[in-house]
This record gives sequence, structure tokens and C-alpha cells, in this order.
Amino acid sequence: MNVDECGCPDYSVSRRSLLKAAGLASMAGVATSMFGDVLTSTVYGATNGNVLVVLSLRGGADGLSMVVPHAEAAYAAARPTTRVATASLLHADATFGLHPAFAPLSPWWKSGQLAALHAVGLPAPNRSHFEAMEAVEDADPGSSARVGWINRMISGLGGTPDVLDQVSLGGSSTPTSMMGPAPSLATRRLNDLSLTFSDDARLLAASTALLRSSYRAAGGQVGAAGLDALALGARAQSLSAAVEKQSSTATYAPYSDAGDALQHAAQLIKAGVGVRAVAVDAGGWDHHVGLAGNVKNSIKE
Repeated sequence: MNVDECGCPDYSVSRRSLLKAAGLASMAGVATSMFGDVLTSTVYGATNGNVLVVLSLRGGADGLSMVVPHAEAAYAAARPTTRVATASLLHADATFGLHPAFAPLSPWWKSGQLAALHAVGLPAPNRSHFEAMEAVEDADPGSSARVGWINRMISGLGGTPDVLDQVSLGGSSTPTSMMGPAPSLATRRLNDLSLTFSDDARLLAASTALLRSSYRAAGGQVGAAGLDALALGARAQSLSAAVEKQSSTATYAPYSDAGDALQHAAQLIKAGVGVRAVAVDAGGWDHHVGLAGNVKNSIKE
């Protein structure tokens, strides 16, 4: 399920208005330094160009079914039919254990590369998944600026931020973590941005010239955004071949939007096109009904 289809009315209002306001700011290409040197050095500079990849599981995931507090008597009492049996848990200690569907990640858990953080939440919880997600992705309690933490990180890396510095893959909605003054890009794949008639040089030149003259005549923010889009399309076309030819020995989940996005993220990184942060959204983590089956299926996918 796509997060846009959850049926939550607050999402359609607040998210759309936020996208509209932040999208115009991103198109304008305004850049300011808003972040200190500490995160810059640990995330990017100190390791000569590591790329940050953020995978977000969108929705209201039931954490008690994923990292199970099997030793808590109240857990079993409150969930007589939906609790996960202690005997089935992976890596169970005296208090917690992992849902058995996490078996493919067991090697990471054993090697200490995977961990679960308990009791992490908002100081003032609310009943909206989407307001909560925005608060987490802004990561700026008490501020009304509504600038995402990844956007602030990119702004603090030095120089003039480029639109390929931060890329959201798998869809056309920019996560709030990437919204702000530094430009960002949201697309399923980079080659989706190639201009119409890209395989016909004559038609491409004619259509591009017509669009460019129209946007110049329009002027203002709309005209500037159109010209930026044309430039980005041409740039994407020139980079796509180098990106798509990148191969990998990794195995990605088949028939999975998130798997496809992660594979393309790896291609972008290996192609060296300048990406510094990639965001991938995996929707469908609303576990309001059919709890046991939905949790199991979400983890496996």
C-alpha cells in the first residue's frame, strides 16, 4: 500500500501544503549553511565520501510484535490471541526477542551490525502518524522552520548544494527530512526524468526549444521551475547510461518497490554522480487490522 492511499485525512491537507511550500523553495535553489561541523565530519567528510542511506518504514508499525517484550506479563495478558510466542522468537534474551520473520537479518544481529532501540518516542505524542513523522524528520523540537534534518545536513557540508546531493527514490513525494532550502530530487529512478523524445534528437531539440521559450515567457517562479526541470531532464539523460550499467552481487527483494529503490540507490552511489544522501520509503506498515499476518508480511517484504 502506498502511504498516499492510507485514507488519513490529515495527510492530504498538511502534507500537500508542505510539499507546495517547500517545493518552491527547493526549485529556487536557495542555499544557506544551517548545520554545524560535527555531523558533517561523522557522516561524510571523515570517511572521504560515505553516502547516507535512510530507509523509512511508513505507517503505524506495531513494535511490540517486531521486538517482542516476552518477559512482560502485561504483554501476554493484553494480547491473548495476537502475542508472538516466546518459543518462536529469535535471539531472545531475558526481556526481548525478535519476530521470527527477521531470520534473514540474523547474521547482522549476531555480528552487532543490527540493533533495536527501545522506548524511543515523542515528548508529546499525538494521534497522527503524519504529524509524528514530520516531527521526527524535522528533528528540531520547538522550531517552526519545518526544515528536515537531512536538508540541514546537506546545507552544512559546504559549497553550494546541488540537486543530486540528496535524492529520494521510489516515488515522486519528497520526505520531510529532505525539505528545506537545499535543493532535492524525488523520483522513482533517475532515467524517469529524461525528456520526452529523448531517443529522437530532432524531436527532442524541437520540443525542448518550445518548452524553454514558453517557460522564459512565463517568468516568475513557474518559469524558473520549468527551466530547472528542463535542465534536470537533460542532466538525468546524460547520467542515466552510466548509472544503469552499474552491477551488483547483492540480492534485492523481488517485486518490491523498496527493493527496486535500494538497488537504484546502490547504482547511483557506485556511478559517482555526486549523491550524498538517499532516502527510500517503504510504505504499508499500518498494522491496524490483521495484526499477526500483516506484521509477518511487512517484515518479509
